[in-house]
Amino acid sequence: YPSPDSWRNAILIYRNVAKPDVEGTLDLLRLMQTMNALSKSADYNLFATAAADQQNFVEAQAVIDAGIAAKQVDPASPLFRDIVVGLKSKQKLTEADLVEAVKIAQTGAAMVRVGDRYFGMGQYAKAADLYRKALAKGGVDKDVANIHLGMALARSNDKAGATAAFNAVTGPRADIAKYWLLYLRGA
Repeated sequence: YPSPDSWRNAILIYRNVAKPDVEGTLDLLRLMQTMNALSKSADYNLFATAAADQQNFVEAQAVIDAGIAAKQVDPASPLFRDIVVGLKSKQKLTEADLVEAVKIAQTGAAMVRVGDRYFGMGQYAKAADLYRKALAKGGVDKDVANIHLGMALARSNDKAGATAAFNAVTGPRADIAKYWLLYLRGA
């Protein structure tokens, strides 16, 4: 501990017990990715599928690409064929598309989704900015917005900001935030 394998096992046990929704599963898989704990084909499949279920096709494609590079994803295998084909048919978002999406985002929830696209592209500072705006605007699940803000800040090496965001998470997502807080303590 804290090896990638111990992180993977702890997160998988938590998922089996808590049975989080797709959003919570995706937040845990992002932590596994951060800890280099995605080590099985099934991990990459679940991550790509969860991201695609949230219509975050950029992140889903990035996960598939990372799995191919890690020799854990064979795009022609039955496990990945459908998602690979499905992702090819989706529009690839550009920076200009996201800038436009921010302009038309009417609710805090819409801003969180655009922030998630930036997060999936590895643009954590932009994602964090949108999560903050979403919280200020309202009309958003504050726990989701705070956990996503914390993840973006953690990936941007803002430990203090990430800690504050994760500590603001309550309810059923609080345990996921605690896993991220454990990561921050070791980072």
